[in-house]
Amino acid sequence: MTKILVIDHVKDDLLSLSTLIENLIPECSSISTQSGEEGIKKALEELPDTILLNIEMAGMDGFKVCKRLKSDEKTMYIPIIMLTAIITDTQTRIRGLEIGANAFLSKPVDEAELVAQVNAMLRIKRAEDILRKEKDLLNNLIKEINRELEETEERYQLLFDAGNDAVFVYHIERDGKLGKYIEANDVACRRLGYSKEELLKLSPFEICDPESQYVIPTQIEKLFEEKHVLFERSIITKNGEKIPVEINAQLFELNGRTTVLSIARDITIRKQAEEDLRRSNRALQMMSGVNQAMVHAADEVRLLNDVCCGIVEKGGYQLVWVGFAEQDKNKTMKPVAHVGFEKGYFK
Repeated sequence: MTKILVIDHVKDDLLSLSTLIENLIPECSSISTQSGEEGIKKALEELPDTILLNIEMAGMDGFKVCKRLKSDEKTMYIPIIMLTAIITDTQTRIRGLEIGANAFLSKPVDEAELVAQVNAMLRIKRAEDILRKEKDLLNNLIKEINRELEETEERYQLLFDAGNDAVFVYHIERDGKLGKYIEANDVACRRLGYSKEELLKLSPFEICDPESQYVIPTQIEKLFEEKHVLFERSIITKNGEKIPVEINAQLFELNGRTTVLSIARDITIRKQAEEDLRRSNRALQMMSGVNQAMVHAADEVRLLNDVCCGIVEKGGYQLVWVGFAEQDKNKTMKPVAHVGFEKGYFK
């Protein structure tokens, strides 16, 4: 069962959040604690899938707790949603993001926003869990290759083709020049749409999205320094389709030559989840802005203009307008409020 850890010094808020989580999110249980120190202990013991962490707490505040959790190898991959009793300003968000927070919620918590944020964090956590398993697979694969190089080609190929991710092997020169692929598994061929013979005539540079090629020298430099690098990019299939991937690349020696083994994981679903979260946050911010406009508006004209302004600023739209239907034969619309770049739109 999925576990959510709630850390909040306010007992009523703690009970309310725990109840909401268990009632609104299927197959989800909550663990609660009222102090930062106890929260860290619970996180290490229970290894929850997501943490809801209040910023403003006596003793160890939420920022300190978040920093501790993100610096511990056992808990660093657990997504953290920071809670605050006030609408967070830019500096608060920047501080939280810098120490590893993944999202923010303001009290009193909106039920729909809570569910959306928690579900998004759970998707990210599942993706992170899979990524760590893939990293272990990568390390084990390299060890196995080095140990079993002299064994039969059939044994090597069975190992190489294991798993659901694309695997590539290619040589790399000390000056950073990428050689053509010397091996690729069946998944790589199917995903890119090439036969194995076609794929082995290409280099990593040739299947890289042109928009990402400029960062390749920086990634190569880091690979030589650290022997391992993790990065995201898009690769181009034979028919021109872009696939976002997360690449685990490992440097090793093969027959006296510097070689790279890389595992490319399709992260299309994860990217969509992240985009869904951004859209959800944007929509909630717009709704909040509209509600504030309704509370503070002194008259109808100001209300409509403030609503348009809030949607443009929070939603990122170029133009928002409100019009009233005229009672004429042509059923025309008369704009009464608009904000944004209209560029002759109303002519």
